[in-house]
Amino acid sequence: MLTRMGRLAWVAAGMVTALAPWYGQPAALRLTAWVAVLAATVAISAPRPARAPLGATAAIVSVCGSLWAWQSLGYNFVDDGNDSSKLLLWTTIEVGALTALGVALTRNAGGSARLLGWLLPVPGAAVGLRLLPDAAIGEQLFLSALGAVTVLAGTLLGHYLRGLDEFRVAAVEQARSEQRRRVAADLHDYVAHDIAGIAVAAQSARIVGGSDPGALIEQVEQAATRALRRLDRSIQLMRDDDERTAPQYGLADVPDLVDAHPLPTELSLALPGRDDISAAIQATAYRVVSEALTNVARHAHPTVPVRVSAAQRDGRLDIVVANELSIRATPARATGPGAGLATLRARVEALDGTMRVGAENGSWQVHVTLPID
Repeated sequence: MLTRMGRLAWVAAGMVTALAPWYGQPAALRLTAWVAVLAATVAISAPRPARAPLGATAAIVSVCGSLWAWQSLGYNFVDDGNDSSKLLLWTTIEVGALTALGVALTRNAGGSARLLGWLLPVPGAAVGLRLLPDAAIGEQLFLSALGAVTVLAGTLLGHYLRGLDEFRVAAVEQARSEQRRRVAADLHDYVAHDIAGIAVAAQSARIVGGSDPGALIEQVEQAATRALRRLDRSIQLMRDDDERTAPQYGLADVPDLVDAHPLPTELSLALPGRDDISAAIQATAYRVVSEALTNVARHAHPTVPVRVSAAQRDGRLDIVVANELSIRATPARATGPGAGLATLRARVEALDGTMRVGAENGSWQVHVTLPID
């Protein structure tokens, strides 16, 4: 992108080139000069030509007008007395300028201005007719087609480059959206679990009172430390686009997750072939346990017992997280968002698994079955 001074330099050069043949000539040439001045004024008045290179466009328009003016004066730059050589030179330059203008318009301009780029092959066809005005109709058609196709090639090139630019922008936006999704999932699945633990420990302090405040303070401290560590992980995800550098949790991490839960939790694991289970299944199983325990901490009474089980049987992995319904949660803690289970269900079904959530046998259960074969 040209700087403002750079655009002004281009415009000034185009104006000088266009105005030079006007000096000392009849008023018939004033149209050329005013075309250049108008184009330059538009370029200078644009505060931020982010999409349209107005400076370069003004220069091209000015040069095209200048070529017409020089030719109208009959000036022979080739200086060999051959008018056809002069016409060939200027026709080539004009077609090249129209081609460059077509690239600029179709790539960078917006709205109706971009449509003008598709009309440029018309003057491109007319330019070629000046070479052999008295030639046969076949030769004239050939020259017209040659000029039009050349300019059209520039227009198509600009359209292609515009598509590449839009694809690049879309790819960057998609990468950013994926990064935001990963960070949001990380915050929901892990940090929310630890913050819920802090809330449970704080409410337990009301029930336990002063009998053992040291243990409760230690629970709060441990949960806060884990939350900070996982926040650091989320920040690292925002700084690093490579998801492979982020730690992946699996079934081996479930015992630590259960131990960190503030409610009394019983764990049962029957995983003889755990190492043969894919990383995607293990990561989903970990998220199931984490989400279910977080919901228990949010909605259940702080003294309710919780059971977590994971077992392999008949080519599938069964995960159950259950808490008793005999003790109801307080109204203040029974509120909270429920989008986590919906997201988790979508992830389970994407792996051809099933998920059931609801009251069953006197307890609230989250039951997930995942295929492992």
